Amino acid sequence: MKFIFYLFAIIFSSSTAFGQVWVDSDAQWTYEILDDGNPGRYEYEYVSDTLIEGHNCQKITGVRQQYFLSGGEWEELPPVTLYENYTYVSGDTIFYYFNDQFFVLYDFGATVGDQWLIADTIHSATALCNDSSFVEVVETGSMDINDVTYRTITLKTLENSSYGLDGLYIERFGFIPDSSRFRLFPFPISCNDSFIIQPWYLQFRCFYDSSFEIYNPSGEDCLHTPSTASLPIESDGNRFNMYPNPASNQVNLGTTFSGLITILDQSGRTLKNLDIQNQSFIDISDLANGTYFVVFSQDGKQVDLQSLVLIR
Repeated sequence: MKFIFYLFAIIFSSSTAFGQVWVDSDAQWTYEILDDGNPGRYEYEYVSDTLIEGHNCQKITGVRQQYFLSGGEWEELPPVTLYENYTYVSGDTIFYYFNDQFFVLYDFGATVGDQWLIADTIHSATALCNDSSFVEVVETGSMDINDVTYRTITLKTLENSSYGLDGLYIERFGFIPDSSRFRLFPFPISCNDSFIIQPWYLQFRCFYDSSFEIYNPSGEDCLHTPSTASLPIESDGNRFNMYPNPASNQVNLGTTFSGLITILDQSGRTLKNLDIQNQSFIDISDLANGTYFVVFSQDGKQVDLQSLVLIR
């Protein structure tokens, strides 16, 4: 098995028969979040050029936009800014800047069985993982888009890695998942199956840049927003009036409730599952100060989602 470490040497190969290896200026990606409870999208954008360690790099920023259900209507949550990323291209290989050094992001000249290091640090939430994170090429191929042939690689994260890249990646476009919890850039994963850092699955929606008009295989709106027509429940106006909000140790529901109450942090990680019967309040004394999402479910269906601020 060949290990590929690109820190000191690059293998150059011709790609004249294929499409462009990486993006042009003004590139934008959109991914839909496949989650009925917290629908929304990820948006990435190539915003500027910068010089890092002698490399001409593309600065790529991102935001996560989500919606919550209130009174039978979807309302926007404040957008969450994602980490800034920096990339540069050499031959068939795209590098990205992470933890003050460059790592291989994608190599479209790789063959099945090739592996490379994508990160060499442990994420704060993945203490059971190794500090070195590797991916392996499990399949190569090609895809025709707008009469141009682009090479593809399918990656698999190796066991006990702290960061991962899984799924189909295509030159110029990057990540094009049908459904995956991974991202355009390496994302922290957990070696403990009982702890999921990021439960949301993504589906590729759109891509375009200054020399490529648009790639939109679904044909749907690139900036897809949920509609009440797609709700998994009937809206009967039976919403909960949580008070006080902000709260300290206990929050009243405004009525009695029987069902499942799930409390999530701002990243969507589940912190508490409360299966209650005929109860009019919930105890939040074990939670730290901050903003949370409270999901109410009955018979396996979500009936409400509200935000809750905890201040002591």
